[in-house]
Amino acid sequence: LTLVDLAGSERVKKSGADADLSGARFKEAVAINTSLLGLGSVMKALGDKAKFIPYRDSKLTQLLQDSLGGNCRTSLVVCVSPSPTDASESTGTLEFGQRAMRVETDARVNEGTVTLDAQRIADDLAEALRMRAEAGADGRIAELEA
Repeated sequence: LTLVDLAGSERVKKSGADADLSGARFKEAVAINTSLLGLGSVMKALGDKAKFIPYRDSKLTQLLQDSLGGNCRTSLVVCVSPSPTDASESTGTLEFGQRAMRVETDARVNEGTVTLDAQRIADDLAEALRMRAEAGADGRIAELEA
């Protein structure tokens, strides 16, 4: 389960990052906008069924690669403001949501068989415990013989 909150103003002036004298908030706002631009590019490529999807353009899209185009069920919630002062951001958010709705995922249940040798696992554990006990009080564990 991956939860991502992308809320916040993307405008540097509106977020107050331009008033930060150290420049740290401004750099953070630039980094966020760069990630959001990368996410928008990935969503557009996925919606257009492009052959190349630019997941490597940002860390955000690399982290979300399985959720966006992999074998996952994905939900997206977009929130907008009714305020007229936020109209341009709300429009951009709705356009992003519209692009995201064109993305199709094909989530399937991963099925497979895992065979465990319980006796071997128990023997390995017993051997490790025996070696730990033989190491003595100084806490060093003897190296395993190949």
